[in-house]
Amino acid sequence: MVIGAGPVDRDVILRARDMGIEVVAVDGDPKAVGLPHADVAVVYDIKDGEGLARLAREHNVDGVLCAGVEVGVRGVGAVGDALGLRTLSAEAALNATSKDRMRNLWSKEGVASANARKCLTLEEAFAAMQEFGLPVVVKPADSAGSRGVKYVANEAELEGAFSTALTFSRSRIVLVEEYMTGTEMSVEAFVVDGAFHVIALSDKIRTKPPYLLDVAVLFPSEQREELQQSVMSLVERAVEALGIDNSPIHAEVMLTPEGPRMVEVGARGPGFKVFTKMIPWSSGIDVVSAYIKLALGEEVSLGRSIKRGAVLSFPSAQPGRVVSVSGVDEARKVPGIHEVEIYVRPGGEVLPLTSGSARVGHIIALTETRADAEAAVKQAEEFLKIETHGEGV
Repeated sequence: MVIGAGPVDRDVILRARDMGIEVVAVDGDPKAVGLPHADVAVVYDIKDGEGLARLAREHNVDGVLCAGVEVGVRGVGAVGDALGLRTLSAEAALNATSKDRMRNLWSKEGVASANARKCLTLEEAFAAMQEFGLPVVVKPADSAGSRGVKYVANEAELEGAFSTALTFSRSRIVLVEEYMTGTEMSVEAFVVDGAFHVIALSDKIRTKPPYLLDVAVLFPSEQREELQQSVMSLVERAVEALGIDNSPIHAEVMLTPEGPRMVEVGARGPGFKVFTKMIPWSSGIDVVSAYIKLALGEEVSLGRSIKRGAVLSFPSAQPGRVVSVSGVDEARKVPGIHEVEIYVRPGGEVLPLTSGSARVGHIIALTETRADAEAAVKQAEEFLKIETHGEGV
C-alpha cells in the first residue's frame, strides 16, 4: 500500500510495479496523478489511520509506505501497528509529525535544537516571545511545506503570525521558537532494524525572513568533513530520541555559531523528486527500491554512497497576474538539466512566496559534479521568463 499518490508517490508506484509488486494506492484527491498507475486505486482520507488499516486488511497488503507526504506518515504507523508490518510504530510516527513532541523529546534527551514553547493562546505566544527575545519563529505544530511558518521581528507581527499558524494546525497547537541563525544542511538516511545509514548530505539556500523557504538544495554538501560528521552524529541521536525505526529519514540541521542544531526530522523522503531522482543519482543508491523492500520485510542492501552533483532550484517571479511564460523548452535543452517544470500559466496568479504552495516551478540538474549542476541551473534560469502584471490577489 502506498499512502499518497502525488508526483513523488507515482514514481514509487511505477517502480514497485516494475518489480512485479501489486500496488494499492490511496489518496484523498481523486485526481492524484499516481492513482491511475496503481493496480488498485482508492480515494480515501489518508489522515484516517484506522480506516487505512481496514483498507490494508481488505486488500491483504504485505507492506505499507509513504514516499514524501508528511500527512501520510501517521497512516504508515497505524497500518504497520495494526497488521504487524515492518514500519515505524504509530507512536514514532506521531513523534515525527508533531513538532511539539519532537522538541520535547529532543530536550529530554539532550539533542541540540531550537528552544521552543507550546502555545494554545496568543497570551502564551506573547510570553514565549518575551522569554526568547526577538526575533522568533512561529509555526504550526503539525504542518509541512513551511505552511503557516512565520519569522516575527517585532511584537506587532505576533498576532497575525499566531493566527496564521493556528489555521494550519490540525491539533490547534502553535510553537514559538527562538530564531536560529546560520546555514542549513539536510541529511538523507535510512533506519533499518535499528541501524542508522546515511545516504547523502546536501546544503540548502533559504529565502530571507519573514518566510523561511528553500531556494535551492545542492548535493553533495561542501561543508568540511569534520562538520559533516558532527551533523550525522546529531541526526542519528535525534532519530533515536524519536524512536523511529524501519523508515527513510529526511533531516534538517542548522549550522549555528554555537554548533549544529536540529531543525526537524521527517520519517519519509523529501519531495520534489529529491527522493526518487536526485538522491539515487547523487549517492548511487536506489533508495526507492530499498524503501519498497524495507516495507515488504525483505533484505535491504544500501551499499556504499558516491558523490555526484545534483541541484534543485526554485525560480522566482514577481507576484501578479501571469502575462506570459517563455524559455521552458530552451531551459530543458541545457546540458545537465534533468527537469524543468513551471506551475503557473498565462491568466493565472503568482502569489507572494509565503509557503511552498506559492512556488512557481522547479529545476533539477544532474551532473557529475555539483559545480556543473549549479552552472546548468544558472543557465536554465537565464532562459526562463515569467512576465506578470499588477500585484496579484
